[in-house]
Amino acid sequence: MFKSTVPALFMASCLPATLAATCSAVGYLTSNSVVGLGPQGGMSGVFLYNGDGDKIGELTGDAGACTDIADISGDGLDDTFGWAATCNINSFRECHGSYADAGHIDGLPPTGADSDFYGIGIATDAQCKIEFEC
Repeated sequence: MFKSTVPALFMASCLPATLAATCSAVGYLTSNSVVGLGPQGGMSGVFLYNGDGDKIGELTGDAGACTDIADISGDGLDDTFGWAATCNINSFRECHGSYADAGHIDGLPPTGADSDFYGIGIATDAQCKIEFEC
């Protein structure tokens, strides 16, 4: 009996890690400019995506993506996601977050206008992505 119990217990202990999905939070910065007039404003925000790539949440409002801390709720998430980022004028310096028991999750290196984007769109100047187990 002991021989059959040990493999079953081992598999059961691995099960939650195996079924955990990787969600992501993608912050974006955009700017609008007119030739001869220069910058005319911009927008920023954060989208949450589930493991299938479906948008499940969004940070909107005055805080934008460049904030010390913002809580974002997502459809199907057990906890809120904590987002924080430091920025230069039209670019991210870094981003990091927190979710459930993970108190600090480093973001991937930020993208700029001349690099590959993480999937927001063509009007984006910069993006920063954080992947987390959800």
